[in-house]
Amino acid sequence: SAPDAQFIFDAVGNHCVDVGTHRHGCCVLQRCIDHADGAQKVWLIGKITEHAPVLVQDPFGNYVVQYIIDLNEPAFTEPVVGMFRNRICQLSRHKFSSNVIEKLLRCSQAQGRDMIVDELLQPGEMDRLLRDSYANYVIQTALEYATPEGKHRMVEVIRPFLPAPKETVVESAEEAVIPFEDDASEDDGEVDAELQALAAGLDSDSEETGQTDKGSDFKTGQDVGKIPKLSKKEKKALGASKNAAKDEPGVIYVGRLPHGY
Repeated sequence: SAPDAQFIFDAVGNHCVDVGTHRHGCCVLQRCIDHADGAQKVWLIGKITEHAPVLVQDPFGNYVVQYIIDLNEPAFTEPVVGMFRNRICQLSRHKFSSNVIEKLLRCSQAQGRDMIVDELLQPGEMDRLLRDSYANYVIQTALEYATPEGKHRMVEVIRPFLPAPKETVVESAEEAVIPFEDDASEDDGEVDAELQALAAGLDSDSEETGQTDKGSDFKTGQDVGKIPKLSKKEKKALGASKNAAKDEPGVIYVGRLPHGY
């Protein structure tokens, strides 16, 4: 029973870093969370949360913190978010802790998600995050799960990194045809060009840095309101082939984001 196992909870809780960063100890710590009663569980999770910044950077310890987040209880999740204040960008660039930041974006309350987005949008950080092998996936997840206001703010910060429109020489009348329909038809079923442009660049940038061990697919996002439409020149730039963008060093090609922009 839980009372009889109190000495076990005391031992693993007081040494949660040593236990949680061990290949088998991380599983023991998770089972202790499962079998602890109310007060024991709160105490044990509290001890783990205190050391969350260390645990999330460990190949085994990060799973213990993710396990707490997966309980989907704000009383446990929000303190974890708070422990990462002023560390979000640093943790987003780390192989293991970036997974935890993504999970917090999916599972935490609006206030916690806003705090994460606030730190991702700090001046001078976005360019580094977009080009990082791990942080660019955090940016993609933030674009999908941020609050409506957070999504708008992120789009405005990422916009300058879109490829600039290019003037091309047309050699025939057939080549001069603009591959965009008139304004009336653009509103019917038009895939969000701007947001769709953003994620492909994140994917493209990841391929250049060798990231292969994390997924990047999006689920359909929610409608978050209107953003000013792009000009036809901007749309042509966004419609450029992914390979063309990859051929130019330093270009972040973006395309494939959730609907709603």
